[in-house]
Amino acid sequence: MTGKSRRTVTAVLTALTLVIGLSATARGIVNGHRVTSPAKYPWMAQIQILRDGRPQSLCTGTLVSRSWVLTAGHCADSPDIMVVLGTTVLRTGTDASLRVARVIRHPRYATGGRLRYDAALLRLDPPVSFSRTVAPLALPPSARLTSYPGPLVVAGWGHTREDGPASRSLRETDLTESGRCFRQGFRHEVHLCTLIRNHRATCYGDSGAPLMHRDRRRGLVLVGVASGMVGDHPCGAEGEENYFARVSALVDWIRHQTGPRTPGR
Repeated sequence: MTGKSRRTVTAVLTALTLVIGLSATARGIVNGHRVTSPAKYPWMAQIQILRDGRPQSLCTGTLVSRSWVLTAGHCADSPDIMVVLGTTVLRTGTDASLRVARVIRHPRYATGGRLRYDAALLRLDPPVSFSRTVAPLALPPSARLTSYPGPLVVAGWGHTREDGPASRSLRETDLTESGRCFRQGFRHEVHLCTLIRNHRATCYGDSGAPLMHRDRRRGLVLVGVASGMVGDHPCGAEGEENYFARVSALVDWIRHQTGPRTPGR
């Protein structure tokens, strides 16, 4: 794999997704602990595509309203995208999949080594009904640029090691915000970077996964969308960085597309 393909994560299955994760020799697992209850993160969405007539896992996403799922922009290249909600187990049957009627990629989405505004909205048709296991994640209240000194949480169905398969179960791990990447051309107002410690990171298949911050008053809030790996390194390389699309840079666009009633719509 070239350096460019490691930095610019591709969402097509033939090229895989999100180059972040754990090397085969590392002791830890990329996505941390297994999540057993779908009610813990009821907004988690499996993004799938049809390949040879069968659904295959592609990326991860976040339910932000009854009709809309947010994922990475580079996950929106396929015309046959489907969504699965309400489970922590990786599902591959078409009976569990929800139809995506429309895909809207951020108008300022840009590739070229460092993905910018790496976000896409998937409109579900019909809209879903909220329940204990299907519910939206809160968005930031404004586009104000914010730092997050406390622990952040990411969850997804990505690979548990660089050369391994996608995880069959939803997994989560804690991450810490890092600013080193901004010396390498990443932009603070657009990107949010996290430091890889104890090999905790995201990997192939985690593209679009939600990076969450626990707000004292609002609970968990979506602050990042998993995008890529800083530099040409294997998944979960200790001391390196992951980068995410900063949701505060996306929130006005999200609300414009989904309507002022988000998350009700």
